[in-house]
Amino acid sequence: PPRSTLSSSSAASDVYKRQDNQNLKNYFIDIGGEILIKGNKKKSPWIVCIENPDISNSKPIKCLSKKDNEKYMAIATSGDYRNFFTLDNKRYSHTIDPKSGFPISNNLASVSVALPGQFRHTGDADALATALNVMGLNNGFEFAVENSIAALFVFKSENEFSIRMTPSFEDIIH
Repeated sequence: PPRSTLSSSSAASDVYKRQDNQNLKNYFIDIGGEILIKGNKKKSPWIVCIENPDISNSKPIKCLSKKDNEKYMAIATSGDYRNFFTLDNKRYSHTIDPKSGFPISNNLASVSVALPGQFRHTGDADALATALNVMGLNNGFEFAVENSIAALFVFKSENEFSIRMTPSFEDIIH
């Protein structure tokens, strides 16, 4: 992952450890798009919405929330709709495929992963989102389903964005 990703994972980890050490039962931490929620917002669940990569559409793609029986939920998104570069009129992702050593080239705009449970580190969600993004839509989706990962894939189809959710992600839609 990019150095900035590692920094936000580390920072989020430090912040939530401090919150837990102070015995806080409810919090929402968002550092660099890596989110960790614990407990509830007053008596209602925290609601997290996934941003639409289409800048002309401000409506979130989907919103999700942690179930009452889960202590934490870590959420991270990996994509290239914000971080990319153009060279010789060709668009390149900032994410590097470790097999080829070159930027990934697929139709995914983003992959969001939510990891609910009794304890999760935001770095786990970030690593999975990045790995699924590198795998591409079909292989990434198949891997996520086989491993019961709550994942939302946003991909480019024709001139619009479409989504594909794993059953585990559908379970946490708010």
